Parts: sequence; structure tokens; C-alpha cells
Amino acid sequence: SREGVTMAATDSYRLAVRELSATAEGEAKALVPERALSEAGRAAAGEEKGQIELFVEHSQVAFRIGALTLTSRLIEGEFPNYRQLLPERYESRLSASRQQLLDAVRRVGLLARESSPVKMEFNALGVRLSSSSPDLGGAVEVVEAKFEGDDLTAAFNPNYLVDGLTGVTGDRVEIEVRDGLKPAVVRGEGEGLVYLAMPVRLPAPVG
Repeated sequence: SREGVTMAATDSYRLAVRELSATAEGEAKALVPERALSEAGRAAAGEEKGQIELFVEHSQVAFRIGALTLTSRLIEGEFPNYRQLLPERYESRLSASRQQLLDAVRRVGLLARESSPVKMEFNALGVRLSSSSPDLGGAVEVVEAKFEGDDLTAAFNPNYLVDGLTGVTGDRVEIEVRDGLKPAVVRGEGEGLVYLAMPVRLPAPVG
């Protein structure tokens, strides 16, 4: 749009949305292959100014980085309406040290098998993370944090949590949750990146 560029990517289990300020002429929507974006990003990282010019026309996209121009065919189709997955208001919000939470997720995630999630229990004192493995036992970490809302429990793939916590920047991170069945949103400090992760349904308690 004329206000800038909004980029969104999803694999059905998670969603990342990044808004960048930019000078634009006209408006356009395009489905760009991941490989083309990665190559453009690597080329821009090696450029002194790191500036990219983006051109979209018909079925092609072009990136101009300094004297280099990269072109790619666009993917046909429509991107899902991701904005409906990002409600304006969440009932509960956790504010924590990004590094402390990231380290805790990594440690607890070591014992989570590929199919096992990390359980997060949110309360007024912060968040309690736990995982278990029949072979290795269990792990528990408690991260002190500010939490607004009713106590709730949700579970997530630890790798998805790590990706979200490393993708955002800043010393503190916010995790917005609604319940254990709806997506959680991870936000950094004052930036345009929003990361959404689908929860893993926990088995019903026995008895």
C-alpha cells in the first residue's frame, strides 16, 4: 500500500506478519516464492545501504538491490485472510523477558519428543513451563512475568515457540492468549512483527 509493505507467511500451524515502512507508488498484492525472498534478503545483507526496490507486474516480481536485479514468477492463487486470525483484543497477556522465556522454552523443549508439546500454565506470578518424556522424565521451568487475565493453560510445539521468540526483537516480549484452543500471538517491543502459533490440544484429565 502507499503506507508501506506488509509481508505474511504461513504453514497452517503458525503465521508471521511483518509491516515495513516504505515509499510506494500504487498498490499490489503478490504471492512470492520463499526462495526468491531469501535470495533477495541475502543480496540486500551484502549491500552497503541494504535498500531494496520491489516491482510487481502481471505474473512477475523483481527486486533491485544496487546494481543487481532479481526476478521471479509469482505463485498463482490467493493468500488466506490472515487478519481474521488476529483479533483486536485478547483476554490475557503475558509480558516477560524475551531471553529468559526463550532459554526456558529451549531447556524444557529438550525433553519434549517431536510429537510432545510444552505446556504453559499462565498465572499472576508468570508462566510455568513443563514437558515430559517416557524415556527421559520431565522438566519444569518457572519464568517470573507480568500476567493480565484469568489463569489458563495452553500447550505449544516448542520449536514454534523458539522461532517466534527469536524472530521478534527487544528485551521484553508479549504473548497474548485467549484459551488453550485458540492461537497465541507473540509480539516484540515496538516493532511491526506479529507471530501467531496454533496450540496443541492437551488430553483431557483422567477422572
